[in-house]
Amino acid sequence: MVTKEQLQLAINSVYALNEFEHVDAEFVDLPNGRKLLVTTQEKSWGPDYLNFGFDLQTDFSYRTIIALDFAYSQNNISRYGGKWLNEAKLGWEFMLASEFYQPLVENQHYFSRARIEYSQDKWERTTERAELSNEYFKANVSVGYNYANNGAVEFGFISEKGELSFNNIEETSLDYDSLGGYLSFDYDNLNSINFPTQGNKFSFNIFWRNENYQEFDGITPNDTSVEVTFDWRGALSFKSHAFVAIASLATVDNKTDFSVHVTELGGFLNLSGYQKDALIGSHKVFIAVVYQYDLSRELFDDDSLPLYLGTSAEAGNVWTLAESVKVGDMITSASLYLGTDTSFGPAVFGVGFASGGRRSVFLSLGKSF
Repeated sequence: MVTKEQLQLAINSVYALNEFEHVDAEFVDLPNGRKLLVTTQEKSWGPDYLNFGFDLQTDFSYRTIIALDFAYSQNNISRYGGKWLNEAKLGWEFMLASEFYQPLVENQHYFSRARIEYSQDKWERTTERAELSNEYFKANVSVGYNYANNGAVEFGFISEKGELSFNNIEETSLDYDSLGGYLSFDYDNLNSINFPTQGNKFSFNIFWRNENYQEFDGITPNDTSVEVTFDWRGALSFKSHAFVAIASLATVDNKTDFSVHVTELGGFLNLSGYQKDALIGSHKVFIAVVYQYDLSRELFDDDSLPLYLGTSAEAGNVWTLAESVKVGDMITSASLYLGTDTSFGPAVFGVGFASGGRRSVFLSLGKSF
């Protein structure tokens, strides 16, 4: 017997395709039994979509980070429903990317993906390091299998060529390139990325790279590395109460103590008391527990547009060397925020606090890519 909750999850999975304005479902009695009939109405503004996002974070001093994100997607442009996605990010960091996704069979279980990207990642100066910037071109091609409506496994090849700049007293730079492969395993049935009340989002990735660096003191010209990342976010709810758990791990195993492929901490629900990407290193541990209360029924006597008051308890850190990873070095953080899902995407305003007296304010509207 199909429960009301199972039926709603099925409808949500169809909505998740981002192609329909309205989805309806009903049971029809047939001679051979009851069948579920799903009817859909395509979005009147499709099949091409323009999404945008705005993000602002500040630590109450001179550090203010602003980002504008844009994405334009063209759907059903080839046989079996190909998708061409173009993205741009402007502000503190810069990115231009173009990606083509092509299902290989009619049921879309198998697919291929090709992506090219130009980015400039930046990390502000701290007492421990100079300002850093990484300007690079990256390209990857892959094939994959959608083992479920919400999950996929993907194997591909990736290449990268860039320049890492150290902006200290005298600016220096380091040219590098890498070539390798990757394997990713993903599952996502969260009903919202920022304010979920049910579901799980799971991602496991392995990258193998052969890396070449220009001659530089203390850096081996040729290296091989294995990078492993794991991210999980799960949610459950009871009436107006929702609980979310977050875990994120990352590590790089290579011959030397240097790698341009770093992981970051800092930002909303990612060590909230710190600015976005304030902490960088080759190894990361992060965990968090989030509580959300839906205020919409009390304030508006209507739960069609949820309004969440949330708080989080977080702990994590990043390390440059694997042997220096210690649980005792974990940084604690917390946040208090107000957020909702709008027609433009998630909107959130909040403050974060971290051990050592650090604090930050975050404000975002729309999808962040």
